[in-house]
Amino acid sequence: MKNLALTLKKAALSAALFTILLATETSCGIWNQPDPVSGGEENADSSMAGQAAESADSSAAGRTTESTGTDTGEKEEKGGLIPVADFHYMAMDSALPHSNVNESFAINSQWLYLTDLVEDGEGGYYIGITRKRISDSYEEKNYAVSARKKWEGVPFLLADGEGNCYLYWHTYHEEDVCSMDKYGVDGTLLWSVDYTPKELQGVGMQLNQGTVTEDGRVYLYNYGKGGKVFAFQADGKLENVYTPELEVLEGIAAGKKDHVYGYCITGKEPVFIRLGETEKRVCPVIPLAVYDGYGDGICLRTGEGMLCYNPESGDTGKLWDWSDEYIQMDGRLTERFFRGETGYTLLYLGDSNTRKRQKAVFASVTFEDSSAWPGRETVTLALCYSGPLGRRLEDMVQIYNRQSRRYRVETVLEEDIDALERKLLRGEGEDLVDLSWVYVENLAGMGALEDLEPYYEKSGVVSSGDILDSVREACTVNNKHVAVVPFFSVSTLRARGDFVTSGDWTVWKFLEMGRENRMFSSQSPFMALNYCMGLDYGGHFIDYENGSCSFDGEEFRRILEECGKWETYTYDEGGYQSDLSQKKGDWLFDGAAVSSGWDLVQQESLIVSEDYEYEGENYAATLVGYPGWDGGEYELVCDCRVGMNNASKNKEGAWDFLEYLMSSEFQKEMALGIPSRKDCTGEYLQDLYVDPSSSSLHPAFSSVPLPEVKRPAEADLQEVVRMAGLAKCNTSAGPTNPVAAIVSEEAAMYFAGDASLDATVAKIQSRVQLYLDEL
Repeated sequence: MKNLALTLKKAALSAALFTILLATETSCGIWNQPDPVSGGEENADSSMAGQAAESADSSAAGRTTESTGTDTGEKEEKGGLIPVADFHYMAMDSALPHSNVNESFAINSQWLYLTDLVEDGEGGYYIGITRKRISDSYEEKNYAVSARKKWEGVPFLLADGEGNCYLYWHTYHEEDVCSMDKYGVDGTLLWSVDYTPKELQGVGMQLNQGTVTEDGRVYLYNYGKGGKVFAFQADGKLENVYTPELEVLEGIAAGKKDHVYGYCITGKEPVFIRLGETEKRVCPVIPLAVYDGYGDGICLRTGEGMLCYNPESGDTGKLWDWSDEYIQMDGRLTERFFRGETGYTLLYLGDSNTRKRQKAVFASVTFEDSSAWPGRETVTLALCYSGPLGRRLEDMVQIYNRQSRRYRVETVLEEDIDALERKLLRGEGEDLVDLSWVYVENLAGMGALEDLEPYYEKSGVVSSGDILDSVREACTVNNKHVAVVPFFSVSTLRARGDFVTSGDWTVWKFLEMGRENRMFSSQSPFMALNYCMGLDYGGHFIDYENGSCSFDGEEFRRILEECGKWETYTYDEGGYQSDLSQKKGDWLFDGAAVSSGWDLVQQESLIVSEDYEYEGENYAATLVGYPGWDGGEYELVCDCRVGMNNASKNKEGAWDFLEYLMSSEFQKEMALGIPSRKDCTGEYLQDLYVDPSSSSLHPAFSSVPLPEVKRPAEADLQEVVRMAGLAKCNTSAGPTNPVAAIVSEEAAMYFAGDASLDATVAKIQSRVQLYLDEL
């Protein structure tokens, strides 16, 4: 409770275009199951990218560290060129890589290819191929349709640089024939070849990884010790079978002159063997992953960046660092890689959720004339927490940095919140501040935070009137608009039954029910008091305008006395105390979060669960909020809340970042909750997405009858709007709130029996009044 894309022109020098497909969370499993090496490419030997890479070969050779696999050479420009990334974002219809609809996928420089489903008219499905254009997400659904049937086998998809697709197919039985089809740019079947178990030496079912060379030959392999590589001619006929003498065949990659190499990079040293030869070539770099490089040789991914490697000469050269000024990527998340005629392509995948579209991010990186890309101005942002607590804000910083040519935001970790507040009050500190964990009331009241209203008035991107009233109110302190909240969710208590309504859910009703009932899985007098103090902790008893308080009145006295009578319960889950457990139990309330209409609809489940399940007719009505003075209150939970330091030396750059977060472009594409803009909220709520490959929600993918999916009705969506409109941000509570600190300290003594009610009330009144007098 107290709780992208720049459109980059080709370089005048015909520099290399690198297309990189990024998304935010899925890492390739190189150690146990190597990345399937991306498909073949257009001829790249004459490309500027190849020339740049060859230049890099000669300049960077010998400057790598074998023990760490990192490039320690100094960052240098290649002939006055610098790598520049341009990002594109795509919403996926079914989450990869484990989609039941899009079982296999591949990329080239222009398209994302996905195996798909085509109804056969008899209740079954054929395997089709859908492609989505990287630059604008344009989709050609099932532009190619195979004769392969869903459920009868497993597809594996490859793509080449000319826009051809290759579909390898095996059934679930070793004795069955396997096959491979080639489809042209327009989806026409160019050839189809079958392979007997004998031809595939009994491992046909294991050939789910491979590559396509620039001249159209396909190579498939099975991972493991004694792994084999099957080479197919450009017409699909099996040409040869190789067994590279490696400790483990972890993958294959195509290099210069269409030479294909098998490799093992997790042994004592990274080893490459050219197919058909026995000489082992030890790579001077220990890579995290290996990819086709064609005209550049082999491409290697390290923790620091991308390299090119020539196994014949042993030379390596840097292509780019992940931290380069206009790259700004997390290479660890690479899922796919493709080397095209003028560039390179990588794939990252975002988080997957049954009811939230997965986001794929595409980026084009070109070698641009450095004179057209001067260094950007730095804007600093004070981040209170790293890791999961600060990750969302860090992700938004990265998204902003990818599209901004003028400014770059750098985060500075400030773990000592008290020290950060003192710094801001002294007129020091970073340009921007993460306000999620600081006492905003005090900072705003003492002028440490910039009033953003004048910036909104001048902006051509967003005005304060574009923002939901509840969000605008949550960002306003002392009549100053001091914060930006790009998205939010609503937090509420959930009644475990139809015994109270939101309208009746007052502080007094809360205390009355708590006299004779266990209210929560874990509870205490102190917890009860926190609920009674409200979202604006103690605000009911304080008149800030007149500088007075009434903690010595009958209301607060009664609250303190009633809270002292609460029974204490402790509920442990896995060794941790859970105050708001949703497990079944003899308590009346637990917690719930609302960020879409789905959160107001309970689905029937075939899974036996220990969680509480509502059995009434109106589940939404049980989300009553937190006890308030006029009925239930809903908390507006801000995972990201940012303000501008009044002492910022770069207010223009700081506002540029805040303005971007509040742009319709960002909120429609990137919001991780309910968007704060009025023109984005409705569209967000109306998108009642369900991943079609979810076996629990789609009958086509389940072998047992499933209950009907209950979709949110219009009334449910309107209820989310109502909750969002009433929600209030907890702007005051926390360890740095003086009022909360005073009340908590004195009340703890009372609850422990070390102070009387009269003495406690008097002391709280005196100390809070003294605090108000000093404001």
